[in-house]
Amino acid sequence: MIKVKWLGQAGYLLDLDGTTILLDPYLSDIVFEVEKMPRMVEPPLDPQGLCADLLIATHDHMDHLDPVAVPQMDKLRMKYAGPNSCLKKFESLGIGTDNLLLLGRGDTICFNGIELTGLYADHTADSIGLYLTYDDLHLYFTGDSLFSSELGEGRPVDVLFTCINGKLGNMAVEEAVELTQQTKAKVGIPNHYGMFAANTEDPRKYLEGVRALGVKGYEAPFNQEFTIQSLLEK
Repeated sequence: MIKVKWLGQAGYLLDLDGTTILLDPYLSDIVFEVEKMPRMVEPPLDPQGLCADLLIATHDHMDHLDPVAVPQMDKLRMKYAGPNSCLKKFESLGIGTDNLLLLGRGDTICFNGIELTGLYADHTADSIGLYLTYDDLHLYFTGDSLFSSELGEGRPVDVLFTCINGKLGNMAVEEAVELTQQTKAKVGIPNHYGMFAANTEDPRKYLEGVRALGVKGYEAPFNQEFTIQSLLEK
């Protein structure tokens, strides 16, 4: 069973039959401190002592690799993965090299029976999307990215998690809809909205767009658990 909680922005907490993965969790207010962009929602988790089995950062931006939250987490028991730029940041934040796993473009990690592959993302020099395979299901998280015909790399996709905000190097709604069609996803879930007033979008536009294609759209509730299997069964 794959359980998912949306943590806001492009952050997720995944529970795959007891193995927990944090993906791009933004749990502080560092973007406000640096860029004067306050959060629209409170952090859903307290990073102090937070322990998952694995934390993955798709790229080294503050709302994906949180430099305030990460040092407060359980640095001894957790593993941390991402492209080279993220590993360097993790190390600078006090994570030991023994706990770091390289997950760049084209790299695959097998972690507790979960296959994790870094895919191309058009955002930073080494940013990635995450392709996750488990229990015969294929999940694709775009991370931050502009639209490209290379996204997804032709892999099968059961559930697509895509940015829709259309600013600061990300796809707009219409492009996210096109990507949903391009990947032949069975379910499309929008993200990267509702965190900063100056950089948000209406997820209903995406839902309407994919439904016009005959694809199921799902607006993930903030910090509430749902299962991938329940989305695909309906």
